[in-house]
Amino acid sequence: MSERATSSTAFGIEFPGNVQATQEVKTYLIALYSYADQFAAHRNLTFRKHLMAVMGVGGRRSERRTRRCRPN
Repeated sequence: MSERATSSTAFGIEFPGNVQATQEVKTYLIALYSYADQFAAHRNLTFRKHLMAVMGVGGRRSERRTRRCRPN
C-alpha cells in the first residue's frame, strides 16, 4: 500500500496528512454517528459488528445503510 500525504476535508475541517488514515477516521465517525439508530432496531448489535458493516466487511448492504446515516 502506498501512503500519500495530502489534505482531506471531513465535516468541513481540512486535515493535512495521510489519505488512508483520514478515510479510516471518517468511517469510524460515521459508524459512531449511526450506531444508536441501528442499535435501537437491532438490540444484539455490537459497535464492533456495526463498524465492520460500515467499513464494507458486511458487503453491499452495509454501503446502502452507510449512505443513509452519513452526517452532514
